[in-house]
Amino acid sequence: MKVALPVNGQLLSAVLDYATKVLLVDIEDGRVVRRQEVEFCDTSALFRANRLRELSVDTVICGAVSNSLASMAAYGGIEIIAGVTGSVDQVLTAYINGEILRPKYAMPGFCRRTGGCLREPHRRGTHRGRRRG
Repeated sequence: MKVALPVNGQLLSAVLDYATKVLLVDIEDGRVVRRQEVEFCDTSALFRANRLRELSVDTVICGAVSNSLASMAAYGGIEIIAGVTGSVDQVLTAYINGEILRPKYAMPGFCRRTGGCLREPHRRGTHRGRRRG
C-alpha cells in the first residue's frame, strides 16, 4: 500500500492543494518499508490528482483539501483522509495502528461528518451593534 502525506518539514502540511512536497510511504505488513519525498510545484488540482495516480498512491492523509482535488482523486480510486494534523511520524503510526480517526489527530475545527470546518452556530439576536427587542 502506498500512502501520500503533504509535508512541511516534520509536520503534516495544512492544505494538500498548496503543499510543495509530498512524502510517499510504502507500507507492507504493518510497517514502513520505503519513504520518498516528491516535489509538487504545480498547484492545479488536475495536475496533483494526476500526479498522485501516476505515483500509484492508494491513500492520502492530509489536513485540508479542496473539493475539486478530493473529487478528482476519489474518481481515480484514491482514498482521502482529511482533517488530520500532527507530526509525520505520529500520523503514520496512527494510520498503521488504525487510530488515525482519533480526536487527538483531528485538525482543530474540522468535522469528519461533513468534511468541513465547524463554525459556531448562528444565534438569534446576537448580531453586533444590533439588538432585537
